[in-house]
Amino acid sequence: MRSEDTNNIERDISAGYTKTPLKSNPARYRPLLCGIQISNKGDYIASTGNKTSIGAPPIGTLGCFAHLKSDGSPVLLSNYHVIFNGMLDATLDVARTKQMHQPKEDNCCCCCCASDNIVGQIWDGRYGQKGVDKKLDAAIAKISAEYFKEAGGVMNVIRGFGPNAIDAPITGVAQKKQVLSEKGNNIWSAVSLYEKVYKVGIRTGYTEGIVTRIEATSTPKNGEDADKLSYIYQIEIKSAKNGVEFADEGDSGSVIVNEQLQVVGLLMSSGELGVHKVGEKIVNGVKIPVNEIYDLTYANHIHEVMDQLAIDIFPSPIAHITQNVPSGGTAAPFTASLSGNGSQANSTQITKYKWDIFSQDDDEAVASYTGKDVQHVFNQAGTYTIQLTVINERKLCHIAKEVVKITGGASLVQETSKAIIMGTAGKRQPAELFETVMQGLQTSREGRVMLRVIKRHQQEVIALINHNRKVLVPWRRMYGPAAVAHLIRMARIPGAEIPKEIKGVPLQTILINTSLLLEENGSSSLATAIRKYRLGIINLFDRFTLFDELYTFLRIPLMRL
Repeated sequence: MRSEDTNNIERDISAGYTKTPLKSNPARYRPLLCGIQISNKGDYIASTGNKTSIGAPPIGTLGCFAHLKSDGSPVLLSNYHVIFNGMLDATLDVARTKQMHQPKEDNCCCCCCASDNIVGQIWDGRYGQKGVDKKLDAAIAKISAEYFKEAGGVMNVIRGFGPNAIDAPITGVAQKKQVLSEKGNNIWSAVSLYEKVYKVGIRTGYTEGIVTRIEATSTPKNGEDADKLSYIYQIEIKSAKNGVEFADEGDSGSVIVNEQLQVVGLLMSSGELGVHKVGEKIVNGVKIPVNEIYDLTYANHIHEVMDQLAIDIFPSPIAHITQNVPSGGTAAPFTASLSGNGSQANSTQITKYKWDIFSQDDDEAVASYTGKDVQHVFNQAGTYTIQLTVINERKLCHIAKEVVKITGGASLVQETSKAIIMGTAGKRQPAELFETVMQGLQTSREGRVMLRVIKRHQQEVIALINHNRKVLVPWRRMYGPAAVAHLIRMARIPGAEIPKEIKGVPLQTILINTSLLLEENGSSSLATAIRKYRLGIINLFDRFTLFDELYTFLRIPLMRL
């Protein structure tokens, strides 16, 4: 297949039509962001010339997020051949019964469970039909309400952007301006000849390119005997670095941005060869042209995409953290004042500020808050990440993070001993007991589950018991400290029985009331953990008669006085 305006250079489109399907990337992102893998379903029917075949799920790149002009609904933008792959000739009514997945459809063993990877519903698209000149290979999928219940928002942020692989917020769409094309025409375009552009795709990641044409025609082939698919008015891009491809199979659907991180195009195809004469050399007295051979990529003009799909692309909001933890660290306990006042909504309003505090060795928050201005008490030494997520009215979100160090203060074991292992007389039990339990829990599956729960929420429980009067006072009245002290004392006696009552109150009652107290006054993450593990932990004390039996079950070394 040859294109009339490309100096007779053969250009075969590689955008998923004839190449071997790209190996799936299983990375799951919540919230969604730009430059990640998406797929429309599992097995699909793919038309290849006059043949029909069953293949693996098609995958491509999520370009960015947009909103329908009609009702403002958030949608994800990619290529038609990514979103509609396997049903290129389907009616819109049929297509809208299909769903989009990130990273791909779950491999469920039954037909009755819903996929956690469903993120939206196929909605609309434009595609180059056989024998007809077209400008677009673009489509959108409407983000589902179920997704927003899980993740809250979507991020118009390009992952892994630049040499340092940062998450770069999209600043909007480049304005159209009159520019001179390679054909000598004055046309309206958001990008100019020889302008430097950038993209992130799931195959080649971050790359840099140079615009070589803005009024190019691409004539790819779809099967050996297929009619021509002519795409006109395309952006042609070559890599800015020798020996490095700008794009490859799997990058289809990536957005092309300029130096200001404004969207200028939607990547459609890649892997075609271009030739550029760079000089001459004489061989046996004959002048021979010296050509540079490079890969070419084609992209739709973004304003054509927006006009035909009736969508708007808005800039990302920007989260900004102001906090008072000294840069060199500070001793615990320390009350940190956190503010999101410097955050930017960008042409709309911020509707939610969500704060999460993470410890260095845990991937789940030890505390969570909502509100523009909040406070958090750091009660123990360690390195923490403060994370702020802002969500605007368009359900676009952005995340900012800051790492702080809390030095001095009590250690993990000392804090736990002080807060938990205290009897009514105030006599502290040896901290070595706690260390022994923690080490023993690592040796069994059940113990490791319990250990993760303890580590994740220990600091918050300590703070509630030590400083929150809504917890401290009733916990003492329900014999909480006495129960803990008695359990610790008996646990160190060989052959001791697990007490069923403490001061006439059933142990199960004390455990249930304590858990309800913490659930009511703690964070949402602590409440979730309590609801999940409460029954199992209480049943452990009811299941065994002797402490030694419990130790054997959890593979904890027998503890003695």
